[in-house]
Amino acid sequence: MKLLILLLLTTPFVCCSQSMTKKEITNYLIKFQPLGNPDSLLNGMVEKDGNLNLEIKNCISYFKSSNIDTFGFFNTYSPGFTSTNSCFTGVMKSNLFLFWISNDKFYVQQFTHSCKSEKMQIEKLYGLNFFKANFFSIDSERIFPVIYSAKLDINNIKFDGEIIMHEKKYVIYCQAKENKIFLSFSQSDIENQKGLFYLDNISTSHFHLYKIMQAEANIWKEIIPIR
Repeated sequence: MKLLILLLLTTPFVCCSQSMTKKEITNYLIKFQPLGNPDSLLNGMVEKDGNLNLEIKNCISYFKSSNIDTFGFFNTYSPGFTSTNSCFTGVMKSNLFLFWISNDKFYVQQFTHSCKSEKMQIEKLYGLNFFKANFFSIDSERIFPVIYSAKLDINNIKFDGEIIMHEKKYVIYCQAKENKIFLSFSQSDIENQKGLFYLDNISTSHFHLYKIMQAEANIWKEIIPIR
């Protein structure tokens, strides 16, 4: 579904509607829609109602009490999803993989709304290693939403973009000691080739981290049973 999104911006008086350049749109989004603090975004997620959020909150509390400071999760969720599978209850299908390093060993555990697996020791965490090696580039980037164009009209900016109801969304959190990231984006942000920022988005370290973690998650689904 294609929507015109109206956002208010205080600007000097402009007599006519003016198309904005890609650079102007970028500068506006960075200034008026800044990325949140990773700690605040993580706390906002785990404090929400729901068994899954409570499970992750408890795990993170355990990590802190056990001095485990290198961990993260990869969450794929689909709003508006219904299922007869008892592991996916409610109106949102969520499949989250929690991973961490403890005593130089690598572990992963799978969670859904109502089920979880046992923790499993694995050989390596490629996504987490990529995050650690590329933290500064990841921390300086962002994935932009699907926007086709924008116009400045007097004190308003009108964005012509696209919102897809019930599309798949992704959340990635990684922490290695003091370095932390919290990434959140929609499937269309990295797949809609008509968007102004499509090529930028798939060129980011964010996207490469997502691809690595998606590949790992596909493997983990096959080898880690949930109950």
